[in-house]
Amino acid sequence: MKLQKPKDIKQAIFLCIAFLILFSSYSVNIWKVSDENMFLFFERQPEGLVVGRIAKAAQDGVFSDGGLTGLNYTEYLKTDSLGISTMSEEYSRNLSIQHDLYLTNSPLPNKFVAYKSQTGGQAILYSAIQKISPFDNLGNLRLFKGLNAALAALCFVLFIGWVYRNYGGISSIITLFLLLISPWINNFAHNLWWALWSFYIPFITMLLLFEKKHNFKDKMSNNKILIYLFLAVFAKCFFTGFEFITSTLIAAMCPIVYYYILEQKSFRSFIGFAFKAGITMVIAVLAEMFVLIMQIRSLEGSFSDGINHILVSYTKRATYGIIEQSETYGEILQKYFQGNVFDLGFLPQTEFKFYFGVFFLIICLFGVAIYFISKKLNQVYKIKNLALISATLFSVLSPLSWFIIFKQHASEHPHMDYIVWYIPTLLFGFIVIGQGISLIIARVRGSHNKPDVLS
Repeated sequence: MKLQKPKDIKQAIFLCIAFLILFSSYSVNIWKVSDENMFLFFERQPEGLVVGRIAKAAQDGVFSDGGLTGLNYTEYLKTDSLGISTMSEEYSRNLSIQHDLYLTNSPLPNKFVAYKSQTGGQAILYSAIQKISPFDNLGNLRLFKGLNAALAALCFVLFIGWVYRNYGGISSIITLFLLLISPWINNFAHNLWWALWSFYIPFITMLLLFEKKHNFKDKMSNNKILIYLFLAVFAKCFFTGFEFITSTLIAAMCPIVYYYILEQKSFRSFIGFAFKAGITMVIAVLAEMFVLIMQIRSLEGSFSDGINHILVSYTKRATYGIIEQSETYGEILQKYFQGNVFDLGFLPQTEFKFYFGVFFLIICLFGVAIYFISKKLNQVYKIKNLALISATLFSVLSPLSWFIIFKQHASEHPHMDYIVWYIPTLLFGFIVIGQGISLIIARVRGSHNKPDVLS
């Protein structure tokens, strides 16, 4: 699409600046959003599974051992029903040496333990790039980190671009600022194992496709959207498996809620398309499960091994730990409402915490302000703001689904599961805050029919 001066050029410049700001944060923590040690070593052991695969691929090929992530190990490991003993000291010790093995280009041990709970597409991608890279292993690792950071920054810039086009300059700048100072995003976006960008593929895909359909109705059919949705969900699962899967799938439904309200379509038509979208996503997940089963089959020799692994893995993550600990849903939710939203690396360490629960209260207050101010606006602004509030409320189901369905994982991983608040509830929350501020400024200035003073 050709740029239409000067509005589109202004947007392009803003988004390029936003990309550079986010990329520099996600790649080298230049703004010190995260504590430096936390940034460098966040989830380093799981990242060892990716580095272990990259090292294995350099020696034996990209698709050796089914292309699965895993670790090259030097000691005998006892394995559990999932094929690994993830909490054992031996396993942790061997995970910790994967970076050293790769960076020193040391001869690999002759045994490899595959992690069989995800396809490991992120490691396959990096392994393939390694084959054509002119750099040494240190250069390659920096390249992979940079690519990972760039893809995360790109996802958020696409989101910010949508905010800019639909809610204007003030809302998009505030959204960018709140994204930038979110240390949870900063840490995850730097980690090769998590490949944070992959979790936003379905959500961003649906958001941009529905925006195009809204603006150019003849260029985007519902069937075409469903095809792209299948590919987006499959891509997410290929790169990072079924991690935070319920949050990712519900996130993809949020743009449907937004645009069906914006276009004032009937509830019946919404349910009809939402049902088709749900079926499409389930088929995509099943397709990825089949790929994973084929990988495990190539490793173990039978389909039943792959099917059994998936069933046992789900059961363990959903129920096992919670029975052991007797932690209730209320206790889990309380834990995740009491986490620190802005544990910023450039500030002195204090006991003060900015709780997620407090931040949600602030978002609610701005949502109420938007609702009442919108009553005095014209119908276009009123419906657009109502769609934003409704999509934000619906998006809360995304993180709650993970905390409830995968309660064992949420119970045992409070050091990282806070990230589901951002898939995509807090992203919408950032817009609510930005739009609320924009409306308040416009009200003070008396510009009721043009709320965004930077538009």
